[in-house]
Amino acid sequence: MADMVLHFYEGTLADRGYSIRLDILMLYDLDQLQPVYDQVPEESYEFAFKHPERKHEALVGLIKILRE
Repeated sequence: MADMVLHFYEGTLADRGYSIRLDILMLYDLDQLQPVYDQVPEESYEFAFKHPERKHEALVGLIKILRE
């Protein structure tokens, strides 16, 4: 999980020139997603919903990130 958060942090820094603080992580059922590019799902960071009209069914959890 830490690797994914680091990828997000560094990716926005490279794309936008500044980092974005994460407040919440949304966890989705990988079986209801498909890679955006032709990659093995375990190696991809970009996904699209297989059934966009049922996005709410793909959500399995939320993690609120607190700051001290």
